Amino acid sequence: MKPALKREIKLLTFFLFLGFLLYFDSTSHKSWRYPLELSPENKKIEKTVSLFIIYFGYIFSAVLRGLIFLIRRFVKYIS
Repeated sequence: MKPALKREIKLLTFFLFLGFLLYFDSTSHKSWRYPLELSPENKKIEKTVSLFIIYFGYIFSAVLRGLIFLIRRFVKYIS
């Protein structure tokens, strides 16, 4: 397997795991991060953010890496 493909699979797995971890934490009664637990009225916001990470986290990171690539290419072109 190519190293670039391995990196993409790791990134996708990371964003899915992070999103699901936050999602299940926001829907449960006991939190795994007890001292840093959010107040109950912020649980809905946390659930929304976790769903955003699940659905758009990888896409957002790919777009960000594409923009960085284009900026580096542009800087190399003008210098």
